[in-house]
Amino acid sequence: MALAKIGDTKSETGESTFQQALVPFLRHDNQEIAETAAIALGVLANESTAQPLIDLVVDNAIGRALVDRKEVAYRTRASAAYGLALIGKQTGSLELQQQIVEALFRTLETERTSTRDLKTACVIALGLVPINEASAYEPAEGRKEGPDSKLSRSYRRGQILALLGYLQDKRNHEIARAHVPTALARLCEGLRPERFEALKREIAPTLLGAATREEKSD
Repeated sequence: MALAKIGDTKSETGESTFQQALVPFLRHDNQEIAETAAIALGVLANESTAQPLIDLVVDNAIGRALVDRKEVAYRTRASAAYGLALIGKQTGSLELQQQIVEALFRTLETERTSTRDLKTACVIALGLVPINEASAYEPAEGRKEGPDSKLSRSYRRGQILALLGYLQDKRNHEIARAHVPTALARLCEGLRPERFEALKREIAPTLLGAATREEKSD
């Protein structure tokens, strides 16, 4: 983590020098060291470190090779999600933001473990990676992807509505769902006033309804 906070340097090929030093710690036998390495890769905020973190969070073959395990531990995956949030929040690359958001949503959809840590981390991370509004608020005219389509999540409005859909689905873990309103607030922050007002009218009834149901259940 100290290396990450110092700030990264790049090799002649443009790759992160510190990344090469941190990646071996992902396979450390001490779980705390492994997950700290994942977060440190995010702290570097170097775009080249995003792909290893994506591989970890989705638990694919490359991610498993990075940790030298048959599967990536859920705590390491959760830490990778937070690491991706740090990169996605700072990057100027729309394409990278979209890749990060899609990986986080894909993990939310496919993860079937009973633990809430990973799903909660993905929801929190999604709230910290607002897809660039100026470049991609919604599909261009003539492209009418629905709010549930994967393509629409590559736009800020679709990202917001997809999270709202996650909140509405009671099959999802209640702790992870509880973090959605905060994530939505972060994604709406700084939107153009007319867009914010339109979204507020669209999502407020669902949020208020959810709060009312929770009060009645208590």
